[in-house]
Amino acid sequence: MRRLIAFLTAFIAMMPVLAAVPNYIVNYGLIYINGSSIPVMLPINGSSIIPLNCNGLVNLTLVIDPRSQLGLASASLVLSNGSITPVTGLNTPKYMSTWVNCRSTYGVIVFVSSYMKIPPVLYLYNGPVITGSYSGSGVLTINNTVSLGLTPLYTIIGLVVIGGSVKPASPFTFLVNKSTYTINTNGIPIVMNKYVYISYTLNPTFRVNNATVYYSVNTTYSIPATSSIPWSGLALLSNDTAYYTVSLTGSLMRLNATIPIFIPGQELVKLSGSVNWIESTASVSLNPWCSNLLIPTQVSGGNVIVTVPSNETLYVGNEPVVNLIVLGLANNKATVTLNNIITGSSISVETLDGYPLNATILLLGHGAYSVLRNNTCLVPGLYSMVIMSDSGYYRLVVNINQSSTIVKVPLFHVVNLSTTLTQLPPSCSNVMLTMNSSAHLISSNDNVFKFTLSNVKYGSSILINAVINGSIVGSSMIKVNSSEINVSIPVRVINVKVTGLLGSPISAVVDAGGLSFNINGSATICVPIGVNYVTVHAAIGSYTVPIVGNSASVNVLYYINWSYLAAILLIIVIIIIAALLAKLVSGGKNNDNGDFVITVGD
Repeated sequence: MRRLIAFLTAFIAMMPVLAAVPNYIVNYGLIYINGSSIPVMLPINGSSIIPLNCNGLVNLTLVIDPRSQLGLASASLVLSNGSITPVTGLNTPKYMSTWVNCRSTYGVIVFVSSYMKIPPVLYLYNGPVITGSYSGSGVLTINNTVSLGLTPLYTIIGLVVIGGSVKPASPFTFLVNKSTYTINTNGIPIVMNKYVYISYTLNPTFRVNNATVYYSVNTTYSIPATSSIPWSGLALLSNDTAYYTVSLTGSLMRLNATIPIFIPGQELVKLSGSVNWIESTASVSLNPWCSNLLIPTQVSGGNVIVTVPSNETLYVGNEPVVNLIVLGLANNKATVTLNNIITGSSISVETLDGYPLNATILLLGHGAYSVLRNNTCLVPGLYSMVIMSDSGYYRLVVNINQSSTIVKVPLFHVVNLSTTLTQLPPSCSNVMLTMNSSAHLISSNDNVFKFTLSNVKYGSSILINAVINGSIVGSSMIKVNSSEINVSIPVRVINVKVTGLLGSPISAVVDAGGLSFNINGSATICVPIGVNYVTVHAAIGSYTVPIVGNSASVNVLYYINWSYLAAILLIIVIIIIAALLAKLVSGGKNNDNGDFVITVGD
């Protein structure tokens, strides 16, 4: 059971996203279990798992309406342990029959693809036998020679394989049976696998892996009933009233030859005389009417003129939206509501932050673009679009469905950008921010600058520079991925120190890449990015020194700041006087010792 669940999960994940194509009038297929029929819905050009609710050993038959343009490309059984095995037998694109052990089988996988309609009567012609061989690894292609006026109906292919493996690579190619036998060549046993396939493809292909293959091919062709090509009177006749009502004239004789069955009730017969069947027409109106509706039949007054009985697949933007399987209509009229499409009038364009855009939408299809109009219809799916608006030109792949009709372009209508300058010292004032070389007037509060940009593309780059008097002292490159952006830009700062003898401070003007600062001994200043030297101008001269790390210093040993020296001397004198006073006070107290001397008499 775990393997089955894992298989079903993986199968569903790999299935292509298909529009839900509603069928009208009848279903596409019937599945028979021991003769009891159940209608089944089949996808157009896709795959489907049909669970089986049965017991014991049953005969399973799947019939696809021969008037549809669908066929069974392949079929496999899903076993209860999660493994799959191909369905074998004389199967056709319209008819599959096999025996199934319900106890060990979960269901059947069918792959459906486009296939021709089967006329009620097919005149047959048996072509010549073609033989050949192939050795190695690669793709073996069976090239059928088709004469003018003949249409290949099916091909019986016999393969004898020595070594390696062979698998069909073309659709509508079914394994009929397989056998294995051994022959002795000079006392050496050689194992040979014999396969019989039936293919409904013009040039069937097989994938060969390290094998030698001998093949024999016999193709049966069909001749149109209206053709002038002589025929032998051998025909396939479908007279099942569930699909056709066929009127016959002349005599017929049944044959017992083994042929593939396209639909139940089909017979291989010998015909003489002519075969007639009568068709009538009906008018089907569609709501809504789509300007890009593709119909393989006549259109008159906004209505589809169909043949009864018939099957018509209607396409919107080259995608199937409805299958009109018309068996009969009261008064030859009907109305079909297309409930699985989205009209162009319901599609809108917005920015990523929800601002509506007035835009023109172009749809890409078959290498050309067409304008999406109000009466253009879309089925759910992925679309290549070009969005043209005043804010720019955008090429997008958009997922459209009934709950998602808003096309988001990679654009923000408004971007609020908050920039904080860190390490900004008091000595640096009149800072301006530029974005992509354009200056902006920005309100500032505590070194935080806030401004708003309009119509910014998602993923675009913005270079923000902190500028003082034309010199860049801080920079940051950001990618726009939100309508609210916070960024911090560290300002480049250094510590400058100008001293003389005994470390006395010297007043100076410091030039750093076009910026000037007045300092008294030391200060923290802003330095432009890329500047590696500063020039110090003092009364005693000018000095150019390198910036090492985050500092630059000038020490003039032969110069002393006299006021600085006087202050030092004053401090020294005060310290000496204080020391002397302290000593004097201390000495007086030691002589006194607290004793009194009294002299009595002489």
